[in-house]
Amino acid sequence: MKKLRHSLFLISFRLRSVCVLLCLCSVTFLSACTTLKHYSGPEQPKQNTALLKTTLSWLSVTEASVEIRKVDGKTIGRYTRSIELLPGIHELGVVCYWFQEGALLPHYTGLQISVSPNKIYQLFSIPRSSGCEVGVEESVGGR
Repeated sequence: MKKLRHSLFLISFRLRSVCVLLCLCSVTFLSACTTLKHYSGPEQPKQNTALLKTTLSWLSVTEASVEIRKVDGKTIGRYTRSIELLPGIHELGVVCYWFQEGALLPHYTGLQISVSPNKIYQLFSIPRSSGCEVGVEESVGGR
């Protein structure tokens, strides 16, 4: 009987541990998919802001990946995939990745962009022989 109780306790403990781990993974996944609001004050309607998107996948980093590290001097959480910005000029700190001798290396650079309201902008990586560059393009259509 003692062995049975001990076994049931271990199974129950393992199930709770697995549930906690799954909850943490779910929260991490959902937070990686959210849009970060990069302005102060009340939430603005979509038609008053621009949306800046990256090519970063939370599953892997590839040669096409671009990460946003800073916006207007403010550090952005790792794996942020989209950011709402007010119209105007913004300074970005970004990372693109490139292959050199079989290794995927990060290249940190700055980028100045000008965004308009109700537009979507996509960051992309441009591979070069000596590294990579980051470009931005306006997506077709509005938000």
